[in-house]
Amino acid sequence: MIKPERTSQSVTGVYTSLRDLINLRYRLGPELSSGKTSTNLQPGQKASKIRGSGLDFAEVRVYQPGDDVRSIDWKVSARKQKVHTKLFHEEKERPVLVFVDQTQSMFFGSGVRLKSIAAAELGALEIWRAVENGERIGGAIATNEEVILAKPRHGTTAATKMLFHIAEANRSLTRETFKRISASEAVANLLNISKQRFKIVIVSDFQGFPNDWEEIVKRLARKNYLDLVHIYDPIEETLPPPGRYAVSDGKENAIFSSGDPDLSDEYEKAFNQKKSRLSQLAKLNSITYRNISTDTQSI
Repeated sequence: MIKPERTSQSVTGVYTSLRDLINLRYRLGPELSSGKTSTNLQPGQKASKIRGSGLDFAEVRVYQPGDDVRSIDWKVSARKQKVHTKLFHEEKERPVLVFVDQTQSMFFGSGVRLKSIAAAELGALEIWRAVENGERIGGAIATNEEVILAKPRHGTTAATKMLFHIAEANRSLTRETFKRISASEAVANLLNISKQRFKIVIVSDFQGFPNDWEEIVKRLARKNYLDLVHIYDPIEETLPPPGRYAVSDGKENAIFSSGDPDLSDEYEKAFNQKKSRLSQLAKLNSITYRNISTDTQSI
């Protein structure tokens, strides 16, 4: 961790609690964050262009940029000499799976909150939103030791059970914790509980992206709607002002200088490339992307 500069914003604690996550139910708003979003699918959208069972045919219209090429009506297109696509109405209910990353890389923060706290809060808000919408809620919580899976269920009881596991995973993080599994490995478990046309929200810092993430994200997106929520700390984006800083991983301490402009440029470039690659994924059908900084006063 790095010793942060003083801030006028109130700083959260190191851990969250089940009570905190339950109370977030009363903070639901029209938007979950002020983070920028790159998307080809509007959040909460109830109409789908994906061909599959459980979909009702709506109409055929002229193909528009962004339409799913798998839904092109080739017979109509040939007859009218212009590309047309089929539109479908989706079944009313869309189960929601929420993946919350509580692995070691999330136990970091330089200001208002740790990434692990931000992810827990964002995950809780998504869970409560699904409950309010009458949708089945399930998902997975990744810790350093295990992956806790929850099959989609209706109601407050299912939501509270997930929040309990999130809070427990959050409180299990310490500076001495040894990481045995990665979040990218853990998220693959969603393939076992998702079918098709699920909404899947992945809340993580996406450590190891793109190599450890792209394949599984694309596999999940083949039949589901994905919302990639990138939690990051400001120091991961830009090095602090020139100076000497003490850093620690909980076991070893070191001093580094942030005054090298070349180092700062390379550091910032690497982070922006990561955000850009994640944003590029959102150009695939049925994937959205947003990034949220831990220095926001509230999630």
